[in-house]
Amino acid sequence: MRAKLPWILFVLSFVVNLFFVAGVGYGVFTKERLERSPQARLDFIAERLDLDEAQRQGLLELRETLRSRREDSGAQRDDVRAAMLAELGKPSFDRDAMLALIDQRDTQRRERIVDGAEQVHTYLMTLDPPQREQFLALARERGFWRGLVGRKTSRD
Repeated sequence: MRAKLPWILFVLSFVVNLFFVAGVGYGVFTKERLERSPQARLDFIAERLDLDEAQRQGLLELRETLRSRREDSGAQRDDVRAAMLAELGKPSFDRDAMLALIDQRDTQRRERIVDGAEQVHTYLMTLDPPQREQFLALARERGFWRGLVGRKTSRD
């Protein structure tokens, strides 16, 4: 029995590792995973809400507007971050200057969120009440906004 124990453990370890690798490969290479692009998500939303062509175009424009605002805000965040790092590099710490920079960053963030919410609201008003409810139900799902807006790729 002792001579068989290492072989049994080896085979058991091999099988467990094989299932692990198969699971990882399945997650990486499945069609669903590959199609989680913003365009696929846009198509999914359009089908789920039964959007007409004008509403679908409006959703595409909403996505592009939100993307553009996000990209524009990146430069603002970088500017504030650079100013904060410059403050940290000074010989003496200026608490008021750092608080002002943090307030500036927070104000920009709040404005970006409110602007985006206004854009979404404008789009929602083009939908029928049941479509609006369905859109809001989808929006509650984790990752909805990231999936909708996503990053701009050559596939879009």
